[in-house]
Amino acid sequence: MPNNRKSVVNHAAQSQAIIDSNDFDKARKLEKTIVHIPRGTPVLFSGDYKITDIDGVCLMLDRLLKKMPDMFLVTTAGHKGGDLIAASWAKSKKVPVVAFGLKSKAKKAPFDRNRSIFKTVKPSLAIIFGDGGIQENLRELLKENRIKAFDGFKLVDAAKKR
Repeated sequence: MPNNRKSVVNHAAQSQAIIDSNDFDKARKLEKTIVHIPRGTPVLFSGDYKITDIDGVCLMLDRLLKKMPDMFLVTTAGHKGGDLIAASWAKSKKVPVVAFGLKSKAKKAPFDRNRSIFKTVKPSLAIIFGDGGIQENLRELLKENRIKAFDGFKLVDAAKKR
């Protein structure tokens, strides 16, 4: 016999205990994630899929590695363009990579991922190639967090812009 009852849960009326347990679960998940992040200086890299300057990207990353030998790369996990170039460079130099992929196909997933990067890793420096909406969102987050960034091949000091 089919069950025709609908859910009668009122999410707006959740008790404080349920809300607190949700916060506890989020904190526990974050704690488990942080354990797997490599030690060193996190450098955020985001390049859109149109980036093809392999030599330029690799030269920039080589210079950064000389200045920060303990760096690890945090990417937005693109399978083409800038992110792929950076990930390939990191593999060849044995630099650890933390790739933040998309968790869903929703329109806001890339923006949620960008916020997640700043909550989880807190990059010290960023390299942003491209001018798409996702890269613009990252630039805004960098300004909010006062993090220096290379916009393409030029240094932009987010702390001075405020």
